[in-house]
Amino acid sequence: MRAAKQSTRTAPSLRFAVVELGRLRGHERIRPALLEELSEQIRREGVLKRPSLVADRDFVILDGHDRAEALRKLGYVRIPGYLVDYRSDIVKLGTWPDAV
Repeated sequence: MRAAKQSTRTAPSLRFAVVELGRLRGHERIRPALLEELSEQIRREGVLKRPSLVADRDFVILDGHDRAEALRKLGYVRIPGYLVDYRSDIVKLGTWPDAV
């Protein structure tokens, strides 16, 4: 029986945190129609279903620009988010279809 090849890859660091909105750095255009839809959904349901994904070192928003802006519009000063070390060689950046 052959020994299984041991992987040198490790899981990226990912942790949940509550982040000050003022620390976040966006780099994408906010979509007004989606901003309105998200703001209304959060106001109506009282919950954010998908926290933003944020770079752990420089607080660049990797995913969730519109969600962060919706919370800002609603008067929040902190948001829930996942902090990730996106410099890890295991992290692969890509895109996914628009979703609320």
